[in-house]
Amino acid sequence: MRKRTAIRTRGSQRQRGAGERGLFLDSGKEIQRLEYNFILPPKFKPALSTSITGESVTLADYPQPGEYEMQITSNLNWVISSNADWLSFGPATGSGNGSVKCSYIKNETGSDLRATVNIKGYYKEVEMASLEYEFILLPVDPFIPELLTPGLPRHMILPLNPQPGDFDFNIVSNLEWEIEHNPLNALWLGFSEDSGSGNATVKCMFSKNEAGRNLETTVYFIGYQSLPGGERRERVRLDYKFTLPTFVGKLDTDL
Repeated sequence: MRKRTAIRTRGSQRQRGAGERGLFLDSGKEIQRLEYNFILPPKFKPALSTSITGESVTLADYPQPGEYEMQITSNLNWVISSNADWLSFGPATGSGNGSVKCSYIKNETGSDLRATVNIKGYYKEVEMASLEYEFILLPVDPFIPELLTPGLPRHMILPLNPQPGDFDFNIVSNLEWEIEHNPLNALWLGFSEDSGSGNATVKCMFSKNEAGRNLETTVYFIGYQSLPGGERRERVRLDYKFTLPTFVGKLDTDL
Protein backbone atom coordinates (compact mmCIF):
# COMPACT_ATOMS: atom_id res chain seq x y z
CA MET A 1 0.00 0.00 0.00
CA ARG A 2 1.31 3.41 -0.94
CA LYS A 3 0.30 6.76 0.59
CA ARG A 4 0.07 9.99 -1.29
CA THR A 5 -0.50 13.55 -0.19
CA ALA A 6 -2.63 16.27 -1.76
CA ILE A 7 -2.49 19.95 -0.75
CA ARG A 8 -5.14 22.51 -1.61
CA THR A 9 -4.93 26.20 -0.60
CA ARG A 10 -7.42 29.01 -0.47
CA GLY A 11 -7.61 32.62 0.84
CA SER A 12 -5.67 35.84 0.37
CA GLN A 13 -1.98 35.45 -0.31
CA ARG A 14 -1.07 38.93 1.00
CA GLN A 15 -2.58 38.93 4.48
CA ARG A 16 -3.96 35.55 5.52
CA GLY A 17 -4.06 32.13 3.89
CA ALA A 18 -5.69 28.83 4.74
CA GLY A 19 -4.42 25.47 3.58
CA GLU A 20 -5.89 21.97 3.68
CA ARG A 21 -3.83 18.85 3.71
CA GLY A 22 -5.53 15.53 3.01
CA LEU A 23 -4.10 12.02 3.33
CA PHE A 24 -5.46 9.53 0.80
CA LEU A 25 -5.17 5.81 0.11
CA ASP A 26 -4.72 4.42 -3.37
CA SER A 27 -8.42 4.03 -3.55
CA GLY A 28 -8.77 7.78 -3.21
CA LYS A 29 -10.63 7.57 0.09
CA GLU A 30 -9.59 10.39 2.46
CA ILE A 31 -8.70 9.14 5.94
CA GLN A 32 -7.30 12.34 7.56
CA ARG A 33 -7.54 16.11 7.01
CA LEU A 34 -5.46 18.85 8.66
CA GLU A 35 -6.05 22.59 8.25
CA TYR A 36 -3.43 25.34 8.69
CA ASN A 37 -3.65 29.14 8.85
CA PHE A 38 -0.81 31.19 7.39
CA ILE A 39 -0.33 34.87 8.38
CA LEU A 40 2.03 37.13 6.47
CA PRO A 41 2.85 40.30 8.47
CA PRO A 42 2.89 43.66 6.64
CA LYS A 43 6.22 44.79 5.24
CA PHE A 44 8.31 46.52 7.96
CA LYS A 45 9.65 49.94 7.02
CA PRO A 46 12.46 51.13 9.32
CA ALA A 47 12.44 54.84 10.20
CA LEU A 48 15.23 56.89 11.79
CA SER A 49 15.56 60.68 11.65
CA THR A 50 16.55 63.62 13.88
CA SER A 51 15.74 67.29 14.31
CA ILE A 52 19.18 68.19 12.89
CA THR A 53 19.02 69.94 9.53
CA GLY A 54 21.96 69.28 7.26
CA GLU A 55 24.96 67.11 7.95
CA SER A 56 26.66 69.09 10.73
CA VAL A 57 25.98 70.89 14.01
CA THR A 58 27.97 73.95 15.11
CA LEU A 59 27.98 74.34 18.89
CA ALA A 60 28.05 77.85 20.32
CA ASP A 61 31.17 79.57 21.64
CA TYR A 62 29.08 80.78 24.61
CA PRO A 63 28.11 79.51 27.07
CA GLN A 64 30.72 76.80 27.53
CA PRO A 65 30.43 74.18 28.92
CA GLY A 66 27.02 73.89 27.33
CA GLU A 67 24.25 71.64 26.09
CA TYR A 68 22.50 71.01 22.78
CA GLU A 69 19.20 69.14 22.55
CA MET A 70 18.07 67.07 19.59
CA GLN A 71 14.97 65.01 18.88
CA ILE A 72 15.01 61.47 17.48
CA THR A 73 12.06 60.07 15.53
CA SER A 74 12.19 56.33 14.94
CA ASN A 75 10.43 52.97 15.15
CA LEU A 76 13.72 51.24 16.03
CA ASN A 77 16.02 50.78 18.96
CA TRP A 78 18.87 53.26 18.55
CA VAL A 79 22.42 53.79 19.78
CA ILE A 80 24.47 57.02 19.63
CA SER A 81 28.28 57.01 19.56
CA SER A 82 31.05 59.50 18.77
CA ASN A 83 34.81 59.51 18.38
CA ALA A 84 35.36 62.46 20.79
CA ASP A 85 35.71 62.53 24.56
CA TRP A 86 34.58 66.17 24.81
CA LEU A 87 31.05 65.26 23.73
CA SER A 88 28.56 63.06 25.59
CA PHE A 89 24.92 62.08 25.13
CA GLY A 90 22.14 61.44 27.57
CA PRO A 91 20.65 59.02 26.96
CA ALA A 92 22.98 57.37 24.44
CA THR A 93 20.53 54.51 23.80
CA GLY A 94 16.77 54.40 23.44
CA SER A 95 13.76 53.10 21.58
CA GLY A 96 11.26 54.92 19.41
CA ASN A 97 10.92 58.70 19.63
CA GLY A 98 13.00 60.52 22.23
CA SER A 99 14.87 63.64 23.27
CA VAL A 100 18.67 63.54 23.64
CA LYS A 101 20.82 66.09 25.45
CA CYS A 102 24.31 66.59 23.99
CA SER A 103 26.76 67.97 26.57
CA TYR A 104 30.08 69.54 25.63
CA ILE A 105 33.07 70.97 27.45
CA LYS A 106 34.74 74.37 27.40
CA ASN A 107 36.93 74.61 24.31
CA GLU A 108 40.07 76.51 25.32
CA THR A 109 42.26 75.08 22.53
CA GLY A 110 41.93 78.20 20.36
CA SER A 111 40.65 76.19 17.38
CA ASP A 112 37.58 74.19 16.40
CA LEU A 113 37.01 70.75 17.90
CA ARG A 114 35.36 68.26 15.56
CA ALA A 115 33.62 64.96 16.22
CA THR A 116 31.86 62.35 14.09
CA VAL A 117 28.58 61.22 15.61
CA ASN A 118 26.82 58.04 14.49
CA ILE A 119 23.23 57.10 15.25
CA LYS A 120 22.31 53.52 14.37
CA GLY A 121 18.86 51.95 14.44
CA TYR A 122 18.31 48.26 15.20
CA TYR A 123 15.41 45.84 14.86
CA LYS A 124 15.93 42.60 16.77
CA GLU A 125 19.69 43.25 16.91
CA VAL A 126 19.89 43.75 13.15
CA GLU A 127 21.09 47.16 11.97
CA MET A 128 18.35 48.67 9.81
CA ALA A 129 19.33 52.36 9.48
CA SER A 130 22.17 54.73 10.32
CA LEU A 131 22.87 58.47 10.39
CA GLU A 132 26.17 60.34 10.57
CA TYR A 133 26.78 63.95 11.60
CA GLU A 134 29.77 66.19 12.23
CA PHE A 135 29.66 68.18 15.50
CA ILE A 136 31.86 71.31 15.58
CA LEU A 137 32.68 73.06 18.86
CA LEU A 138 33.92 76.62 18.38
CA PRO A 139 36.65 78.02 20.66
CA VAL A 140 35.27 79.68 23.77
CA ASP A 141 34.61 83.40 23.44
CA PRO A 142 37.58 85.14 25.15
CA PHE A 143 35.41 88.13 26.06
CA ILE A 144 34.84 88.29 29.83
CA PRO A 145 31.45 89.87 30.56
CA GLU A 146 31.04 92.09 33.61
CA LEU A 147 27.86 93.34 35.24
CA LEU A 148 28.14 94.47 38.86
CA THR A 149 26.01 96.53 41.21
CA PRO A 150 28.35 97.57 44.05
CA GLY A 151 26.51 98.21 47.29
CA LEU A 152 23.20 96.77 46.08
CA PRO A 153 22.48 93.45 47.89
CA ARG A 154 20.73 90.61 46.09
CA HIS A 155 17.91 90.96 48.62
CA MET A 156 17.21 94.65 48.99
CA ILE A 157 14.97 95.56 51.94
CA LEU A 158 13.81 99.11 51.32
CA PRO A 159 13.63 101.53 54.25
CA LEU A 160 10.57 101.58 56.44
CA ASN A 161 10.72 105.35 56.83
CA PRO A 162 10.59 107.56 54.91
CA GLN A 163 8.04 106.26 52.44
CA PRO A 164 7.82 107.18 49.63
CA GLY A 165 11.55 107.37 49.04
CA ASP A 166 14.42 106.78 46.68
CA PHE A 167 18.10 105.88 46.61
CA ASP A 168 20.93 105.73 44.07
CA PHE A 169 23.03 102.71 43.13
CA ASN A 170 25.84 102.17 40.61
CA ILE A 171 26.12 99.77 37.70
CA VAL A 172 29.61 98.71 36.61
CA SER A 173 29.61 96.87 33.31
CA ASN A 174 31.26 96.38 29.93
CA LEU A 175 27.92 95.37 28.43
CA GLU A 176 24.67 96.87 27.32
CA TRP A 177 22.22 96.30 30.17
CA GLU A 178 18.52 96.30 30.92
CA ILE A 179 16.53 96.32 34.16
CA GLU A 180 13.38 94.22 33.98
CA HIS A 181 10.53 93.69 36.42
CA ASN A 182 6.78 93.31 36.15
CA PRO A 183 5.34 96.78 36.80
CA LEU A 184 1.80 95.38 36.92
CA ASN A 185 2.74 93.41 40.02
CA ALA A 186 4.97 96.13 41.47
CA LEU A 187 3.54 99.57 40.76
CA TRP A 188 5.29 100.71 43.92
CA LEU A 189 8.79 100.30 42.39
CA GLY A 190 10.51 102.16 39.55
CA PHE A 191 13.91 103.12 38.13
CA SER A 192 15.14 106.34 36.56
CA GLU A 193 16.69 104.28 33.74
CA ASP A 194 15.73 100.78 32.65
CA SER A 195 18.46 100.39 30.01
CA GLY A 196 21.93 101.68 29.27
CA SER A 197 25.49 100.78 28.37
CA GLY A 198 28.65 100.61 30.47
CA ASN A 199 28.87 102.28 33.87
CA ALA A 200 25.93 104.27 35.18
CA THR A 201 24.20 105.62 38.29
CA VAL A 202 20.52 104.67 38.55
CA LYS A 203 17.89 105.99 40.94
CA CYS A 204 15.48 103.50 42.49
CA MET A 205 12.13 104.99 43.56
CA PHE A 206 9.48 103.39 45.77
CA SER A 207 6.08 104.50 47.05
CA LYS A 208 4.37 104.32 50.44
CA ASN A 209 3.27 100.81 51.38
CA GLU A 210 -0.20 101.03 52.86
CA ALA A 211 -1.20 97.50 51.87
CA GLY A 212 -0.93 96.20 55.42
CA ARG A 213 1.66 93.62 54.40
CA ASN A 214 5.17 93.53 53.00
CA LEU A 215 5.40 93.92 49.23
CA GLU A 216 7.92 91.89 47.24
CA THR A 217 9.05 91.62 43.64
CA THR A 218 11.98 90.23 41.62
CA VAL A 219 14.08 92.55 39.46
CA TYR A 220 16.38 91.24 36.72
CA PHE A 221 19.60 92.95 35.61
CA ILE A 222 20.49 91.57 32.17
CA GLY A 223 23.74 92.23 30.30
CA TYR A 224 24.02 91.93 26.51
CA GLN A 225 27.03 91.75 24.24
CA SER A 226 26.71 93.40 20.82
CA LEU A 227 27.87 91.21 17.95
CA PRO A 228 28.57 91.98 14.28
CA GLY A 229 25.42 92.25 12.21
CA GLY A 230 23.40 93.85 14.98
CA GLU A 231 22.89 90.66 16.96
CA ARG A 232 22.79 90.89 20.77
CA ARG A 233 23.79 87.98 22.97
CA GLU A 234 22.71 87.70 26.58
CA ARG A 235 25.82 87.19 28.70
CA VAL A 236 24.77 87.92 32.28
CA ARG A 237 21.46 87.69 34.15
CA LEU A 238 21.25 88.70 37.81
CA ASP A 239 18.11 88.47 39.91
CA TYR A 240 17.41 90.74 42.89
CA LYS A 241 14.61 90.53 45.40
CA PHE A 242 13.13 93.86 46.53
CA THR A 243 11.02 94.01 49.70
CA LEU A 244 9.01 97.08 50.74
CA PRO A 245 7.97 96.83 54.42
CA THR A 246 4.53 97.88 55.60
CA PHE A 247 4.44 101.60 56.32
CA VAL A 248 4.32 102.57 59.99
CA GLY A 249 3.18 106.15 60.56
CA LYS A 250 4.03 108.35 63.55
CA LEU A 251 1.44 108.31 66.32
CA ASP A 252 1.09 111.57 68.27
CA THR A 253 -0.74 111.74 71.60
CA ASP A 254 -1.43 114.55 74.06
CA LEU A 255 -1.29 112.39 77.15
